[in-house]
Amino acid sequence: MKKILSALFPALILALLLSHPRLSADGAQKGLLLWFNTVFPTLFPFMLFSKLLAEHGGVRLLLAPFHPVLEHLGMSVYSGYALLAGLLCGYPMGMKTAADFNRKSLLSAHEKRLLTAISASPSPMFIAGYAAPRLNPAVPSNYLVLALYTPLLLVGSLLCIYNKVTSFSLQNRFFSKETGSVKPARTKSTSVSVPVPASFDTILMDCIELQVRIGGLIMLYSILAAFADAFCSGTLRLFLIGTAEMTTGIDAIARSGAIFSIPVQSGAMAACAAFGGLSGIAQTNSVIRDSRKDREKNAGLSIRHYVLWKLVHASLSFVLFILLLRRMPPV
Repeated sequence: MKKILSALFPALILALLLSHPRLSADGAQKGLLLWFNTVFPTLFPFMLFSKLLAEHGGVRLLLAPFHPVLEHLGMSVYSGYALLAGLLCGYPMGMKTAADFNRKSLLSAHEKRLLTAISASPSPMFIAGYAAPRLNPAVPSNYLVLALYTPLLLVGSLLCIYNKVTSFSLQNRFFSKETGSVKPARTKSTSVSVPVPASFDTILMDCIELQVRIGGLIMLYSILAAFADAFCSGTLRLFLIGTAEMTTGIDAIARSGAIFSIPVQSGAMAACAAFGGLSGIAQTNSVIRDSRKDREKNAGLSIRHYVLWKLVHASLSFVLFILLLRRMPPV
């Protein structure tokens, strides 16, 4: 059954491409322009210099002043840098940085779990430059910021508390009744070899290849959004567009007019931005795919876990935005 569905979906899309070539071309053009004008100039420079920084050991030096705070949260400078990259640059930079560190075995299980949950979010530039201007004029943009980032803070805090509780329970298992001391867990003594940093040309080509891959994914899901826009109507149309591609979905919801009330419309826009669309999920899957060679290393960096956390993030953002507008109505 799975094989039949896997073959049926591409066949259906191919039939749509052949029967509606103009619509397909328009969707592809919108996706490529979005990538060329927004995604590529925003992500590529940061991705390139971030990888150079990581390859040459600059991450530890950069985040050394924040080490006490990160240590209190059960994080290293590497997971802290990946989180910062995700918050500042948006999808899929956080998970891309986490995958790079994961391939070098620099992340613990807690850090991978935490980064999967909270390192992927829309960037402040996207919120301020694209999403906020499309809100209803009566809705303050700071409500959108609260709706998007408060769930990340809540989920991150709960995961840090969970890590501390489980770590404390693990220590108690090694508690010695005879001496009243804690026995450390046995660890294997392994010799760590320092890897040779990759050359600039290698890093440059890796970043270009990844950006082209991301551009292709944005184009494909923009075509799907164009089909949903043309063949569906009402709430179903908005749901399918927002599910396929975040940017197009936010714009479609903003233009929905009287279909939704202002709180529901604003909440739907926040949920769309928090989820990131299937395009964002495909981009994330693309950047973490190369780190799956070792299943043990990939524990916690799962695309299934990522999708689950994105659904949680979208649901919390939707509910929180509605509550903010109803309990603190804009002036």
